[in-house]
Amino acid sequence: MAPFFTFGGLFYWQDRYAYADWKIQENIWSKRCRILDAYNVCRYLGTYAECRERLNLFVKNWELTVPSSQAVVILPGIYRGKRKFTRMIDEFKSANFEVIFVSMPMLRYSVKEKAEALDKLLSERPDLTTIHFIAAGTGGLVLRQAAALPSVWHDKIGRSMLISVPNNGLSWATKKRTKRWYRLLFGNMGESLLPSKAKKIPLMTGEFATMSGGKGDGSRGFIPFFKGDDDGLLTPKDMKHPNAKADFLITGGIHFTLTRDKRAIEICKQFIIFGYSNKKRGRKDSKLMNFLIDNDD
Repeated sequence: MAPFFTFGGLFYWQDRYAYADWKIQENIWSKRCRILDAYNVCRYLGTYAECRERLNLFVKNWELTVPSSQAVVILPGIYRGKRKFTRMIDEFKSANFEVIFVSMPMLRYSVKEKAEALDKLLSERPDLTTIHFIAAGTGGLVLRQAAALPSVWHDKIGRSMLISVPNNGLSWATKKRTKRWYRLLFGNMGESLLPSKAKKIPLMTGEFATMSGGKGDGSRGFIPFFKGDDDGLLTPKDMKHPNAKADFLITGGIHFTLTRDKRAIEICKQFIIFGYSNKKRGRKDSKLMNFLIDNDD
């Protein structure tokens, strides 16, 4: 077949296997699979077994570099494609991590379905020894659900950063859930964004931190009718997680651009590589990070 460009499968494809920037995706309707290279170019179509066999040939014939046994898995939120994370992906690759950007049907799958798909994806990589996570938006809810599954990769979880994750749901979602635009905008993820539903998703454990945006000056945030600060979509109360080792605030950070912010990326990189031993140290290092943020050139 002749190769052709794709958009990476944002709505109707789910990742089944990922290796060295290549991946196998399965169509949620036809169950037909395809191989995408590092540039989202489709190289082959067939069954999952056929794609696995063909991908092994690509790895051998194209002499793809064997990836690191330590991976950083990026879980995007709704409407966030790979482009939103390009700078972050490059930073972690330069630190010798394998970076796995996970694509799943944004609106067709619920949090539970996405968590199960993530479980299957990571279970296909027994060669990985450590798996770190960067989860943005609803991707954080998926991570929380997946981390609670009895997975074969659970003991390999390293450090995680939750960026603008509605850990307690959207404070305004309950009033808007019956609106037609709400259902169209959030699809099957909409129910999980209700505070009553989001709080039922198992909490994260282990070494992880949260990051949020906002004005950070004690004034109103970016949305006038919200009380207190906000990042243009979520309030600090929406994002709060009681088990986080550290909580970072990117002053002036906006919800949908935070994953491209140089300051945010640097904090993510330092946390994934070095981590924090306890909450007390996390608070101290958080002050240091705020100093770096305020004096960034």
